[in-house]
Amino acid sequence: MKVSKRLFSSSFFLNPLSFILMLFIGGCTMASELSFSWEWPDDRFPDHKLAVRVEQLKPHSTGFLGLKKSPSFVASMPDPIVLTGKVVAGNVNLIGKSIKIVLPKLELGNVSADDTVAVGVLDAGTCICLTSMPVTEREASTWLEQWQCPVED
Repeated sequence: MKVSKRLFSSSFFLNPLSFILMLFIGGCTMASELSFSWEWPDDRFPDHKLAVRVEQLKPHSTGFLGLKKSPSFVASMPDPIVLTGKVVAGNVNLIGKSIKIVLPKLELGNVSADDTVAVGVLDAGTCICLTSMPVTEREASTWLEQWQCPVED
């Protein structure tokens, strides 16, 4: 049986490997859906403020037999919810993009589908604050400029 030399050549493995690495490293900037995790503000301020029209709210998967919900996991959060929506104001490069945020249900307040929310996000893909917007989408940009995130008590 004759084995092709191309199978073991470096370019055969390099091209697919380069493609896979590009998907994991550079693919984030090309993705049509932005994904954000949740962290409490802890004296941090957002790099970007976005207005998001909520399309869907659903419980986050707790994994096989609910293992991800275990309090022993550092990444577990109380009653996680997945918020999906579209960016309607804020960073011009993100307007129109789909967004997904996994956050504790407690942080949603009375937010429901078709509401518009303001979110404060860090460049690292972390959402640190969220609140319902009391204005229409047309007024969202102006309102975002005045919004304090995190909210000062």
